[in-house]
Amino acid sequence: PKITQQTMNEACEYLPNVQFVATSDFMV
Repeated sequence: PKITQQTMNEACEYLPNVQFVATSDFMV
């Protein structure tokens, strides 16, 4: 599935403490 901005926003909502890690995961 595509990684959309909505997915990023949802990830940030559920994982605010590991936002950077989640973002890096999606980017890679």
